[in-house]
Amino acid sequence: MMGCSQDDRHCEASEKPAHKVIVTKGFWMAETPATVAAWKRYRAATGVAALPTADGSGRKDLNEASADDMMPAVFVTWEQAHTFCGWAGMRLPTEAEWEYAARAGTTGTVYGNLDQIAWFGDNAGPQHIDSTALFLKDRKNYFQSAYDNGLHPRPVGRKTPNAWQLHDMLGDVWQWVADWFDRTYYTDTDQSDPKGPETGSMRVLRGGSWYNFGTLVRVSNRGASNPTEQLAINGFRCAGDAGL
Repeated sequence: MMGCSQDDRHCEASEKPAHKVIVTKGFWMAETPATVAAWKRYRAATGVAALPTADGSGRKDLNEASADDMMPAVFVTWEQAHTFCGWAGMRLPTEAEWEYAARAGTTGTVYGNLDQIAWFGDNAGPQHIDSTALFLKDRKNYFQSAYDNGLHPRPVGRKTPNAWQLHDMLGDVWQWVADWFDRTYYTDTDQSDPKGPETGSMRVLRGGSWYNFGTLVRVSNRGASNPTEQLAINGFRCAGDAGL
């Protein structure tokens, strides 16, 4: 079942209705989001430009300015993610493949205790905070407040993986998938190997990030963004066909 988990009161309209999807073919999924180390190898092989290293709030140690090559690559556009995966002999997962892999046989809103499986607004800083309360207190300035509280991307692979040994399916960075976004797409139910709408203006992101409070870091939550947008909360992971 894809979409809003049973008894999940935080679902948006775009996550409904929950519907049956059949994934008919096996596929590979990267164990973690793409890392700074991987992007460095890609740059060395292809000569593509470096990704930005600073955001508007004051972080100046992102991507190749980080001291840790296991940090997730951020500020990645959809096209950059798509091209990287092609270079690696893989591809971006479909939205259905992503949710199937994230759930790993579970049916709840998350696949484990959120603090243990994900970096998100409560735990991605030096001290545990209530990011939801912070957001509700001052929505306009939440991004700056997140910086003031030390919220930051974290090295991949440090949190408990799901049952299929995939790390950071939730949290750390939003992950681009292949599909165009349509908030009413789920009304077309009972699909086999769905690949999303044929056209659109925004691409889908999944999983939530280090910046988000917990109610957004759920396996069915659907983010969407202009495919040319570069944000410090956006990254990706690649998938591949089982015959590779």
